[in-house]
Amino acid sequence: MNKFSEHIRQKMKSERFAVWRNLLLDLKTPADKHTVVRFPNSASYIFSTADVFWMADPSFNNGDCKADDTQLNEIAALINQKISFAVITHLHQDHCQTELVKKIDNPSFRWVVSCRFAEEFHHQYGVAFENMIILNNGESTVLHDIKITAERGYHKEAGKPEFPSCSYNIELPDGVKIFMPGDVREFDAEIPDMCPVDYTFGHVFLGREDAEGDEFSKLHDFADFITRRKTGSVILAHLYELARLSRDLWTHRHAAMAEVEIKKKAPSVKVYAPYFGDSLPLCGKAGK
Repeated sequence: MNKFSEHIRQKMKSERFAVWRNLLLDLKTPADKHTVVRFPNSASYIFSTADVFWMADPSFNNGDCKADDTQLNEIAALINQKISFAVITHLHQDHCQTELVKKIDNPSFRWVVSCRFAEEFHHQYGVAFENMIILNNGESTVLHDIKITAERGYHKEAGKPEFPSCSYNIELPDGVKIFMPGDVREFDAEIPDMCPVDYTFGHVFLGREDAEGDEFSKLHDFADFITRRKTGSVILAHLYELARLSRDLWTHRHAAMAEVEIKKKAPSVKVYAPYFGDSLPLCGKAGK
């Protein structure tokens, strides 16, 4: 794929509302008892598990949100109508957008968060503690037969303060297992639970070099981390974060580089690099 351009950025911004709206309106597409994950943007995920709808890391228009954004209001209204809960890996705005969270006010909605950032989530985002499910590392909760276990985060980068974050192991009612480590910078860190999973969500980060270049210092480290835990499939995401400058923005060009390295280490692993608006049925051993 060609390198990212300002034309591509503006086109994606112009299509953003329609992508989010269509995905939220299409949640009842038949999936039997299994789960479909939908990709509205860089690092937000919308899931349907049978007739239960849930999300991870909701952020609609980080970086260019107006004071009273009508599109944001409509997306928030659809979330209030349709979504039961959300899991949060950390509180960067491209993962958990303050303006969006404050508009999600359905009293039955639940936020699954780590104890490491629950206080900040309450104070900065205005979410009441009674609407949170706060997990310590290794603790689990079960919502609508979906088991969610929080573990340590990996958002610690050399030379920078550690940013409070967590990862999640998620087991779906049909037995499919997901590893969602969130943003990873500490590539050599321990993964507490090494049992096999069906899907690993890999947020592409290849180093601090200019992303418009061709060589990246963390490419091999990223592939090492993503393949360290046995998985059937890797979903490469955190692409086209539209609030970033081009020199700090990952695209399908970088995902293709990561896929090559992942395949060298784990040839049998399936690798997906979805585009905005895509959806993917999740089927593991129990779903075959």
